[in-house]
Formats: sequence, structure tokens, C-alpha cells
Amino acid sequence: MTGPFISNAFKVEASKQTTSEVWITLLTISHPSFTDDVRISDDPTGVLPIAGVRGTVSNGLEYVFCPFTIQLPPQNETGVAQAEISVDNVGEELMRPIREADSAVDVKVQIILASTPDHIEKEYDNLQLQVVNYDALNVSGSLGMEWFELEPYPSGRYTPSTAPGVF
Repeated sequence: MTGPFISNAFKVEASKQTTSEVWITLLTISHPSFTDDVRISDDPTGVLPIAGVRGTVSNGLEYVFCPFTIQLPPQNETGVAQAEISVDNVGEELMRPIREADSAVDVKVQIILASTPDHIEKEYDNLQLQVVNYDALNVSGSLGMEWFELEPYPSGRYTPSTAPGVF
């Protein structure tokens, strides 16, 4: 769920009361039925070299600016982690693939610093868009994540009715 390490610059800037550093949140929305991933940034300060619109370039990928809010999941031991997301001013290029997907859509959230856009400070890469509400101006939904390490193993029980050959 996290990048290789959180940089010292990020730790220093996070502990300051005020900072000139810009934290950028990147979303990658994907599904096997999509022809290409949908990449969104919450930072409008750059101009993308290929697309020619506002956005962010990180690790050679272009993320188009689109205002959104996200409430990241808490880190707890319950095994249930929910995040909430709301994307504003959505165009048909985002809504059509989400509507046409026949199963849950995958969402990856990455947090970077504007000064080091190729270093992922924090990453949530196993979120799924589970509940989607949309209208002409907004798409919102719940992002779910399961912690498989909390699942019991083995998942079944060996009893005379489920495994008669053992008894």
C-alpha cells in the first residue's frame, strides 16, 4: 500500500504548519474492458505535453486535471477499509467506461510531491469502486479494500460431511 519509502522531504513538509510544497493526488481508474486506463490529477498547474491540457506527468504517464475529493481509508485492524471519492465535472470519457464495466472498477490512488513527481510517496493500489452514483456533473462512490491477511486459513473445515475420505 505504500511506495518504496516516504521521502524525508515529504516528512518535513507534512510536519510544517505552512508549506510551499504541493501535494498531488493521482487516480488511475482501470478495468479489463477499458481500452486505456483513465488517469486523473487534482493539480491544474502543469500542461501535458501530449494531451495539451492541464494536468500532471508522473513516471512518464499523463494525468488530466479534473477536480475531485477523496477520503482515504483509515488504517485499522477490522479488515474493512472504505474510502469515499467524488469526481466533479465528469465528461462522457469517464462515465461511459464506468457504466459499461460488467464488474467492479479498479482504482489506484497515488500521492506525490510536485517537486518530485516521479516518486510515489503513498499508494493505495487495491481499491475497487463498489457503489457508484452519478449525475450530469458528478460521479461519487465508495472505494473498498479487503485485507486478505485477516481471512481465516484454511477457509474450510475438514469434517466427515465435507471430506469423507479423510475419516
